[in-house]
Amino acid sequence: MTRQMRYDFSPTELLELGHRLARQEKALAAVKDEKATKNKLMTKHIKKLEEAIAELSQQIDQGWEFREVEDQVEMFAEVPIPIVDKPAKRERKQ
Repeated sequence: MTRQMRYDFSPTELLELGHRLARQEKALAAVKDEKATKNKLMTKHIKKLEEAIAELSQQIDQGWEFREVEDQVEMFAEVPIPIVDKPAKRERKQ
C-alpha cells in the first residue's frame, strides 16, 4: 500500500523546474508569434477573396461593365496623303 506525502523540492530541483518553465514560456511565445503571422496572411487572403466575390456580385447584379475597346473610327480614319510635286521632265538634246 502507498500513500501520498508532502515533498519539498530541493534547490537543485527548483532550479531545474525554473529552467523548464523558461523554455516552455519561450516555446509558447514562438508559437503565438507564428500564429499571429499566419493569421495576418490568412486575413489578407480572405480579404482578397471577399473583394473578388464582391466584384463578381456587382457585375452579376448590374449586368454590365465598362471595358476598354479600340476606337473603330480612329482605326479606319482616312489620313490625308500629301501631294508632292513631281520634278519637271528634262528635254533631251538630239
